[in-house]
Amino acid sequence: GILAKILLDGASAVDIPIGSPIAVVVEDEADVAAFADFVWEAPATAAAAASAPEPAPSAAAPVATAPTREVSDEYILLPSARFLAESKGLDATGLPGTGKGGRVTKGDVLMAIQKGTPMPALAAKAVAAPAPAAVAVPLVSTAPLADLPVPAVDSYGTFEDVPNNNMRKVIAKRLTESKRDVPHFYTSMEVELDNVLKLRKLLVANHDVKISVNDIIIRASALALRDVPEANGTYDPKSDSVRLQDSIDISIAVATPTGLI
Repeated sequence: GILAKILLDGASAVDIPIGSPIAVVVEDEADVAAFADFVWEAPATAAAAASAPEPAPSAAAPVATAPTREVSDEYILLPSARFLAESKGLDATGLPGTGKGGRVTKGDVLMAIQKGTPMPALAAKAVAAPAPAAVAVPLVSTAPLADLPVPAVDSYGTFEDVPNNNMRKVIAKRLTESKRDVPHFYTSMEVELDNVLKLRKLLVANHDVKISVNDIIIRASALALRDVPEANGTYDPKSDSVRLQDSIDISIAVATPTGLI
């Protein structure tokens, strides 16, 4: 649709009752001009109530309390109405509210200010309020506090420092350099090893040679580096080039009581 006319805007678009039209929307752009001077009028009952003359309130007379209130004065003001009234230094709890349960809305406060409805000042209300009862303050001794004994707590437990030998120092240094300087790429796949297991049995039966699955994986890796020489290269920072190696060297770490070899 096309927005032809905005009916409520600015100060008039505050606390709009449910069901009230706020704009006119048309389907054809040619119909927009027909609503150029359109003005929405409230229902006859609301218009009659709004146009009825109200007696001028006396400056000294208190504001009448709405008979339809269902909440106490403490919660009679909506947050927006309370903020507006307090910013003006006025007490709006005595205004008749048009909100649910007789609550005073921001529109009620704005209407009362525009009409000049007298409202008591907040300062006068604060003076009339009874003074709070004095609260007895317990006396605190000014004597110096005695130092409390702090028990010794052992939070570390027992431990033993084992000095590293030269082999362990080299292993720690090389492993750190390998993980830090060499790019790592991890991948995984599923492989059927039925034929590999048959080959192991044949080698044992016919040649009395015992090999492990790990031995076969090492050989397969070496053959892969031979067939794909680009994977067997190292970066040379001096020449800023990749150096492809002719030899294939696969090292296997073996754990010993004193470290890896």
